[in-house]
Amino acid sequence: MNPRVIAGVVIGAGLIAGCGSQDTDGGSGDGAGADLPAAVECGTQYRPDAEQTAGAEDATLRVERGDGLAGGTGTLTFERMTLTVTYVADMPEGRRVDLHVTSSGGEPLARTLHQVGATPLQDVDFAGGHGFTGLLYVDHEGAQLQVWCAAVTG
Repeated sequence: MNPRVIAGVVIGAGLIAGCGSQDTDGGSGDGAGADLPAAVECGTQYRPDAEQTAGAEDATLRVERGDGLAGGTGTLTFERMTLTVTYVADMPEGRRVDLHVTSSGGEPLARTLHQVGATPLQDVDFAGGHGFTGLLYVDHEGAQLQVWCAAVTG
């Protein structure tokens, strides 16, 4: 075999071997808990009439990180919609923040999953200060719910 090809294979194998995930969680190697904030906060504005700001309700929901399979969960209830946020840090089910909006009768309206990858949640920020989710809108029966979530640091 050509010596250049052998050298290329050896160098290539060394590069591939070095491309694993960075161990930032104290040695477990699975990444669980790495760079995860202790909580997330979701700001909301609920408008009973999506066409105007009169009667709008502003609320903030703080959800602590849940290190078990179920994660940490919080709920905000408005006249026509309910927001449930789940923050899971355990690896078997994947590290994630799940936003679920239902009607007042429990009908699913919207669900958004934010999987936590190599970039820490606190390092993702959409323009306008809308955290790692950006600004989300859910409309139902003439009402509107605006939601944005950010990592809680410090």
